Amino acid sequence: MIRRFIPRSCCLLSALALLAPAVAAAENYPSHPIKMIVPYPAGGGTDVLVRTVMQEMSKTLGQSIVVINRPGAGGKIGVTAVKLEKPDGYTMVLSSTSTMAVSPAIEPKLSYDPVKSFVHGGMIAKTPGVLLATRSLPAGNLDDLKRLLTAKPDDYVIASGTPTTFLSAEMYKQAIKSKMQTVQYNGSPPLLLDLVPGRVHLTFMIAGAAIPEIKNGTVKALAVTWDKRIPQLPDVPTMKEAGMGQVEATTWVGIAFPAGTPAPVVNKVNAALNHALQQPHVARRLVELGYFAEGGSPEQHSKTVASELTLWSKIYTNAGSPGLQ
Repeated sequence: MIRRFIPRSCCLLSALALLAPAVAAAENYPSHPIKMIVPYPAGGGTDVLVRTVMQEMSKTLGQSIVVINRPGAGGKIGVTAVKLEKPDGYTMVLSSTSTMAVSPAIEPKLSYDPVKSFVHGGMIAKTPGVLLATRSLPAGNLDDLKRLLTAKPDDYVIASGTPTTFLSAEMYKQAIKSKMQTVQYNGSPPLLLDLVPGRVHLTFMIAGAAIPEIKNGTVKALAVTWDKRIPQLPDVPTMKEAGMGQVEATTWVGIAFPAGTPAPVVNKVNAALNHALQQPHVARRLVELGYFAEGGSPEQHSKTVASELTLWSKIYTNAGSPGLQ
């Protein structure tokens, strides 16, 4: 039997040869504009947030970042489209709790895998959820609300505009042991049309969408799902203060690339993202929109996606695996 020995130096040279294209790609990147696909309509708070951050990132990268809105199916159309793009760093997508954790948790036949189909490039920001009530609801705090909803569960309805907020509502009902009904709506606008006059009584909504309604006096806020009170609503307590820290409605948004995008390219974009989030005017704008800058490494973001998928899968199972869209 003849044994053939390959010198370690040859193995090292082979490994370096494989890495060379990725390193070269990073050195020349970006050589032309980058596309950021936002899987939501133009003009909303999330869209404004993305454009603010991308404009600042483009200064660092030396190329423009073109924001393209591709809404539909709760963000899944835009995310699926980016999955199929060339993994060269010139197309990225706005990822979120909804598209990378909740949708995969509730849809076993989803057209993408949040872990395997993408390389995650960093978290942009988080926004807490706010428990809103119609102004006529005879409860001004969480203790009063619990007594009301456990004593007369058939008299009140909690509404949801997204699968995420539906599951948040189910968590809240479990926490207070109430069997009140949850009604699904296709987004926040039609939900608010029924919440304001009191045809439904409660809902969870992300802070960016909730704060304008609260400031306008159309609804009232009873709690936020955050570890501390937020500066935009300093008088509104947290769920944690009421002993219900397990009720989750916090949402994050981040950057994702098609699987196979070279790590040096992802790292260069991540560095630009973190630099953008450190700029005071960017952080201030995010707070105005109800968000809080996050940042961090691609590795941290990837771990968050995996852990959030596990979390929301468990929440969905505990809610009885209801039919959600």
